[in-house]
Amino acid sequence: MIIYDPDDYRYFDRKTKEKIRIEEAKERVKERKRINKSYLKGQRGVRLYFDKDQLFDEESENIGIEERKIKCFYTRDFRIKKLFAYLKYLKGRKILIRNLAWHFAVTERTIQHDLRWLENNGFLTVQTNKTYKGKQTQNSYIVNLEKEKFLPCENTFLNVVILSKQNNEFYVLAKTNYAQKDKAKKYKPISKCKFSLPQTTLKIETKLNDRSMILANNIFGEDISQGYKGYIFSDNYKIKKRYINQRYDYDYRLCRAKAMFSLFVLDNHISVPNGYMWIKLEQANRYIKNTYQNKCLSYVKNSTWGEKN
Repeated sequence: MIIYDPDDYRYFDRKTKEKIRIEEAKERVKERKRINKSYLKGQRGVRLYFDKDQLFDEESENIGIEERKIKCFYTRDFRIKKLFAYLKYLKGRKILIRNLAWHFAVTERTIQHDLRWLENNGFLTVQTNKTYKGKQTQNSYIVNLEKEKFLPCENTFLNVVILSKQNNEFYVLAKTNYAQKDKAKKYKPISKCKFSLPQTTLKIETKLNDRSMILANNIFGEDISQGYKGYIFSDNYKIKKRYINQRYDYDYRLCRAKAMFSLFVLDNHISVPNGYMWIKLEQANRYIKNTYQNKCLSYVKNSTWGEKN
């Protein structure tokens, strides 16, 4: 009579041992799949980033891996920006693709696509290195510092400049909280009111024309596409963006943003709804305080669009 001890495999026969090994292997595969759904895993290493949009339950001490909703902190544009900065820090030193992939928690194929995009757009030059025997070794990546300001930004905003001519003067449309004096309402002096150009977010830059048409037509409630002149100006600036740090507290970091401008020139002076106001183009810089919008207005003034007839 054989007595089976569940903690000792020596007393099991061969078929039973093989069955136990198969069951244990299945459990390991199942556990690995469960972990892989929560961890962002590169080909050679594992880098953990939690989803900045999901807060952890700080009251619970035993939080499972599947409940943490781990997610890569690097979006594509943010990763390309950091990749450029990292290669700039290396100053042409040799590095392996798999090391870059591990550093940014992506696969080697993904980091190769990023490097190819940077190379095709002139942000870096790939230098092939060889040993004294002629065998190829790690590549060096030389960045073009002059192109750094043209790197993709995490946030792109579309600003619409709408000009209207009246009495041989150009007026620009501004969004404002200014209201004319009314006894029934509290009066706020114009010097303390906010003025800015109509603005919206732009996720895909190739759709700038369509987004400009939609924004302008929604403001006036009619089609003004006949006065559309297209894209005229762009500028980069820095904004504060909120994120969650390692202590699970809100924190802020500076990130680059891009402002793109399109132009409408109207022959007639059209009335605008509440919340908008026509101001003289020559005086627009006094009311609009945004630096990047003032740059565009100065560009329009010096161009043929802002010249008086």
